Amino acid sequence: MRSTFLAAQHYLRTFRESVLMGGWRYASRRTAIFIGNRARAVLRKLAGGIFPGTARWRIRGLESPFSAIIQTLPATPADRPLLLIVSDSQIKQCVHFRIHQKLRYLEQTGLKAMHLAPADKGRLLSFAGLAHTVIIYRTALDKDTIQMFRDAGARVIFEFDDLVVGSTMLKNSGILDQLTEHQVSGLTRLADRFLETAQASDAIIVSTPFLAQLYAAPDSGLAHLPIHVLPNFVETDIYPVPGEKNVTFAYTSPSGSVRDELTMLSDFLTSYDQTATRDWSILVMGNPLAQKALGDMTFRRGKVIARPFSDFDAYLETIAGAETVLIPLSDSVFNRSKTAIRLMDAALAGSQAVFCPVGAYRDVQTELAEDRLCVPVDDWAKAGVAIAPALTDIQANTRDLQQAVRKVYGTQTARGRYRQVFLDELQMQPYADAERAQQG
Repeated sequence: MRSTFLAAQHYLRTFRESVLMGGWRYASRRTAIFIGNRARAVLRKLAGGIFPGTARWRIRGLESPFSAIIQTLPATPADRPLLLIVSDSQIKQCVHFRIHQKLRYLEQTGLKAMHLAPADKGRLLSFAGLAHTVIIYRTALDKDTIQMFRDAGARVIFEFDDLVVGSTMLKNSGILDQLTEHQVSGLTRLADRFLETAQASDAIIVSTPFLAQLYAAPDSGLAHLPIHVLPNFVETDIYPVPGEKNVTFAYTSPSGSVRDELTMLSDFLTSYDQTATRDWSILVMGNPLAQKALGDMTFRRGKVIARPFSDFDAYLETIAGAETVLIPLSDSVFNRSKTAIRLMDAALAGSQAVFCPVGAYRDVQTELAEDRLCVPVDDWAKAGVAIAPALTDIQANTRDLQQAVRKVYGTQTARGRYRQVFLDELQMQPYADAERAQQG
């Protein structure tokens, strides 16, 4: 009885989600199968107690509260527009841009999607058969789980947005010499686990054309798979004007592989401090390594303020108080692979930004009316003095940045790219079209 109660409890949640994802007709068919399976299981169990010789008739596996739910999957409709995102990523910006943002843009594209953690086995098994496509984002899964998705008829795609897949690729990224031996060992093992998951998939999604180019190379281990490019985007075309500022600068990279960037940052602040005519401050957010490195420095008029990283909205509110977001980037393969997230964040917060024209950041530079705050990699030691006068024009610089970000990563560009990737390249059918096809 307890098994039946647990199964019913789990199925109640499954029923609600089935209605949302597949409609009442689909949910009702699954419910009928569920009730029938459980009823037969109970009757056969009772029969086994009364007539021991019938024990062999028991349905194997129904001791699990999930098994009766799994057996309802054959009732999945032929047109299945659900997209399942499976990820255990805990990186706040990754969750915002690659999971939550994707769910919202997919909905605008006409596709239903949901996010599940790989540890939630019951729901994974329950919805595997309803999914047209499963995207595994930056998570290592075993081959049995991937095969389960395939057996249910779903296409499997592995997605990543940094140069983190495959130890061979990681060794060429230009960041390992900035990490401890323990960190390198952990990242290398994880990179190979990511590679195994990607190789067991049907296609991959990456965040930049440069990343796609790298993994199209024969030595990447993924050259045989179709590669789709889906950048990060912003979700508004309305940007705030610069508000009240309580710090001069902000540095927000949470990465531990920032030794070269810290040198650039330190050089910039040193040169800025030499000619500063007012007290200034820099907010270092979510990076203990940078907080210590800058905190150990002595400035004539500057001070370092340390803050922990937070959720995305609180993070934007914090950097909105900075006049200037500093984004030093070494010209490494790793940085060329990244999207210009920190420029987007600055624009959304209403702050100007000093940055390097590396990788996708160059795409924003080309759209600026004035690129006086775009500083080449080798010029940061002099930039603190050279661009100091330009930093006083916060309103104009911020407005220019926001217009460039809107053009490159705005909502219109995002919707077009989502339609191209999911409707054209991956041939997914918008939910309204699938619903009309079923009714017709």
